[in-house]
Amino acid sequence: MKKKIVILLFGSILCFFSCNENEDENEYINAEYFLSEIRPNYFDNMNWELANIRSNIPNYLSNFMEIHDKSELEYNAGMYTSSNDLKYYGFLKQYFSFYLLCVTAGYLDENLTAQEIVGNNTHGLFSGLSTGTDDFMQKELEAMMAEAKKIAYESVYINGYNDLAYGFYLACCQVYKRLQSRVNRNSFDEHLKLIDFSFISLVNYSDIPVWNLMMPQVTMSNYLDSLNTFKNEEMNRLLFNVNARVIPGMLEKEGRYAEMIGPLYKFDLNMKKIDWLIHLDRELNHEDLRLFDNSIEAMDVASNFIEEERSELLNSWMYKETYHERKEKFDLIKKYRRNINSEDKPELESFIASKRFRKAYQCYACHQLQ
Repeated sequence: MKKKIVILLFGSILCFFSCNENEDENEYINAEYFLSEIRPNYFDNMNWELANIRSNIPNYLSNFMEIHDKSELEYNAGMYTSSNDLKYYGFLKQYFSFYLLCVTAGYLDENLTAQEIVGNNTHGLFSGLSTGTDDFMQKELEAMMAEAKKIAYESVYINGYNDLAYGFYLACCQVYKRLQSRVNRNSFDEHLKLIDFSFISLVNYSDIPVWNLMMPQVTMSNYLDSLNTFKNEEMNRLLFNVNARVIPGMLEKEGRYAEMIGPLYKFDLNMKKIDWLIHLDRELNHEDLRLFDNSIEAMDVASNFIEEERSELLNSWMYKETYHERKEKFDLIKKYRRNINSEDKPELESFIASKRFRKAYQCYACHQLQ
């Protein structure tokens, strides 16, 4: 009986996401089926380019919360006992926390408005506060991200320690701190945890776990935060390991576009390094120029792979124009390096800090339909 309840619960989840009501319920037991049937529709609901997706956020949030809370009650009542039950439950928490993260990051990147997130509700879904409360949206999003952190952390230990889920949790922590930094700039500790986690993922695995690498890095894409620039010396540790270990072509297993986004991140991280170098308040010395040239070489490898080995993906990518803008900046970088004593410094910072640049790191950028 308990097993039947679990199957029916996740059958309702499947219906909620994919509206496919005619599948054999026995198939819901298979985790791969869960991923193949739910995840495609799940990520489509993060495409902030579409007005109908943005307008459905309040309803999607409410339905997702209802399913999560019902599942949590049944878990606490001891209804989930098998490894498959727990796997389903862990996935549900990961996906819910990630959606909350995506909504909050969308708001911080100015891709979503408060009205689109709250809709016609008179009270916050997470804070319970009246929408007329002073600084309502800040308080509502803080409550949302506090919930995201909580359920992401719970997902780490539901079925034994889950390294993948821990990457989600750290990403939630970073977005929460980024949200809080709008009123209290104190996110350095969480930022270091993300760099440490990326470092461990890059160095201690023979096969790099893609999500462990990509999730923390995506949350560090906001260039308006000095912690995401090379003013923060810890970023040099991340750059070294990314350049040493992120080999184009190795990120094939997760996300429709991960094998292109991975090299793109390497390209962007090196662009940030060059931006830092050209703004040093002194003449570049021999070591500076060596680092400059290393970054140009890394950007060349990444961009050549994208254009030559993944040209079909690039041409089908909804944000391919932002890649071409990156290449235009790269041409200016190389021109400056060839004539470093006479050429004007390329203007990079405003582009790296722009919404156009960050579009590559929206959730749907990696998971869009091909």
